[in-house]
Amino acid sequence: MAVALEGCAGSTYTYDNLSGGIMTSPMFPNNYPNNANCKWHFKAPLGKVVHLEFLSFNVASSKNCSNDSLTVYNGADGNANMSARLCGCEIPGDQISTDTNMFLHFVSNDNATLIGFKIRYSFNESKPWEGCDGYTHTYDNPAGGIMTSLIFPKNYPNNVDCKWHFEAPPGKLVHLEFLSFNVEPSRNCSNDSLTVYNGADEYGSMSAKLCGLEIPDDQFSRDTDMFLRFVSDSNETYIGFKIRYSFNDSKPWEGCGWHTHTYDNPSGGIMTSPMFPHNYPSNADCKWHFQAPLGMVVRLEFLSFNVESSNNCSNDSLTVYNGADANATMSARLCGHSLPKDQAFNETNMFLHFVSDSSRSYSGFQIRYRFNETKPWEGCNGVNHTYDNPAGGIMTSPLFPNNYPKNSYCKWQFQAPPGKVVHLEFLSFNVESDEYVKNCSHDALLIYDGYFPYDDILGQICGHSLPENQISSGRNMTVHFVSDSGLTYSGFKIRYSFNDSEAIALEGCEGFTHIYDNPSGGNMTSPMFPKNYPNNADCKWLFVAPAGNLMVYDGVEEDGVLLRTNYAATAYRHEKNPGLQQQTWLMAFCRSSAPTVSYSGFQIR
Repeated sequence: MAVALEGCAGSTYTYDNLSGGIMTSPMFPNNYPNNANCKWHFKAPLGKVVHLEFLSFNVASSKNCSNDSLTVYNGADGNANMSARLCGCEIPGDQISTDTNMFLHFVSNDNATLIGFKIRYSFNESKPWEGCDGYTHTYDNPAGGIMTSLIFPKNYPNNVDCKWHFEAPPGKLVHLEFLSFNVEPSRNCSNDSLTVYNGADEYGSMSAKLCGLEIPDDQFSRDTDMFLRFVSDSNETYIGFKIRYSFNDSKPWEGCGWHTHTYDNPSGGIMTSPMFPHNYPSNADCKWHFQAPLGMVVRLEFLSFNVESSNNCSNDSLTVYNGADANATMSARLCGHSLPKDQAFNETNMFLHFVSDSSRSYSGFQIRYRFNETKPWEGCNGVNHTYDNPAGGIMTSPLFPNNYPKNSYCKWQFQAPPGKVVHLEFLSFNVESDEYVKNCSHDALLIYDGYFPYDDILGQICGHSLPENQISSGRNMTVHFVSDSGLTYSGFKIRYSFNDSEAIALEGCEGFTHIYDNPSGGNMTSPMFPKNYPNNADCKWLFVAPAGNLMVYDGVEEDGVLLRTNYAATAYRHEKNPGLQQQTWLMAFCRSSAPTVSYSGFQIR
């Protein structure tokens, strides 16, 4: 029985058997006594460390182990750093010293006791402690290799502080691939953690702070150096991690260092997020400038896109600027897992800025960039474009059938030959609208009946339905298109023509009253009948009957007696001068106060 009480009689007992052995709590496997106070010192040979493996553990549990407890110190006595204070019924993780000494102190109070513990101790080579002995360990093998947490695949010990430096050959970068990862989970990794720094020491920028049970994304340095620090507290421990490290070419990081990378190959090409198709690294900050040849514009086509989604893209994001740097107008801030629409502007320059935070990362993006002729931007470069081909033709929104760009402002003028009018027929129409906001306050196509934008407006159009045909009252029509910084759509495709028939159908709608005085009578219609009459029409017709056929009235003004009215047409009869030998009626086709839906109108004999 005396053997089981070694170290519990007031003196510290030392274990130094080179072959190791078994040690237990007093009286094991019976319950340890009350008010025990036992001290044990483990002394390893020079160049070795102490390794304790718990075979059994059952010590009365209490908050912070304030009643019965086994305390482990990383040194020769109780003045050394405490590695762990243990109690409860779970087998603790292995305990390993950082040098040749370890000290255990077991105490119990006067309450209930349990069977205690049984420990196998051994003295092992110190190699598993590389980087955990107060010195940073450097990995610089050009062929790469495997590194692990302490005593992997067994649980890492408590209260460790390990530092490793990875140094790649010149012109290469460090690549860490996690093969296994099992570190105590905690909020913000405040307990045990593996922290990755982009540099040679802890003064580099932090790339990631890792814990939990999921395999982390690969980690890449921005230059030749990467630094890891692993710490554990005095609570639970896990098996830790196993990492394959290699030194790779630095090409995937173009634009992600201190300098912006420029793409200016006239033939275009492919560019990707760093390490695509692998997950992009945490805390990336990449800048790319696309410079098109003179007279051409930049166009980006997204082939793949997978960037962490967040509200307003506040975590990871790809931001597109319509210019040579981030001081230009921002066109889009992109994130999520859907393919964005093509990006194109009427400029020779485009600038991209990609950032990621320290949380989740994804495969990123692959983009085909091209430099195209500026023709799709006619009218959107600050100068009005005129369509005056007598044969007519097709015109579209910029980049149709792809989505028009954000913040567009385009101006087109249509000029018909003398005696003809402009006719616009919509073949496709898809422009942003908001069912809760009227007047097309986001994106809109504005059509003016004349040469100037202050002429009468025929329509302010948005939405996803084909609009009615638009016809000018004279030779000229002006069209403006504006888009904001929100959603964009495929836009529109319009067939334009210069017609005679529409001019006839618009008699009386061009600012002059049209007179019908054929003695035989005839038919007259609303403008464009049987097609829908145009918006904002204002038409006036005067009917003059031969003498003797009707009662005699005079006047051609609108101040006569109102005969009949409905929503669109008003008829007036004038009785100012009954002595005149003819009957006159004036009919006015009244325009509405704002563009609305139009219908087929009327036909009159």
